[in-house]
Amino acid sequence: MINEDQLEQLCIDWFREGGFEYVYGPYIAQDGDLPERSDYRQVVLTNRLLNALQRINPHIPLSALEEAAHSVSKPDHPSLIQNNRAFHRLLNSTGIRIPRVNWKDMAPCPVAIPDAGLAVAYTNLVSSFNHLAENNISNSKTLSSLRDSWSPKLLSGEISLTDAQSKTEAVT
Repeated sequence: MINEDQLEQLCIDWFREGGFEYVYGPYIAQDGDLPERSDYRQVVLTNRLLNALQRINPHIPLSALEEAAHSVSKPDHPSLIQNNRAFHRLLNSTGIRIPRVNWKDMAPCPVAIPDAGLAVAYTNLVSSFNHLAENNISNSKTLSSLRDSWSPKLLSGEISLTDAQSKTEAVT
């Protein structure tokens, strides 16, 4: 079984192999040497995203790119899995709807479409992560349910901690 740190290091290596730059999180934190985020909850580095969108889409008006960056940065769903799936759909479908952009404005813009092999590899990779996340959520719900039902019994002395641990191990 792979742990979170091993998965993170593997992903960092994959991104580096793909030509991406890696920067240690605290270095770009709000109190770091080169702050690029307001706090650790800010996942998307908005200035980097907007700069990349401008570089990739020089024909698109800045206001439309800002709207696209906002759509990616502020997901609609409360669930991480739902947000990941929505983002994956954006990457593999028509993209972000920007009502102020006219199709005539979009016509001269080049579009990069990955080859089928890369798209399948990406989908398989993301699917395996989604499966792991769904399993973790299911396990978390089970453990939360056990905690909620057994806490009063433990506090009242109805069951012992040893009994609760045995029952928890049997369930998980």
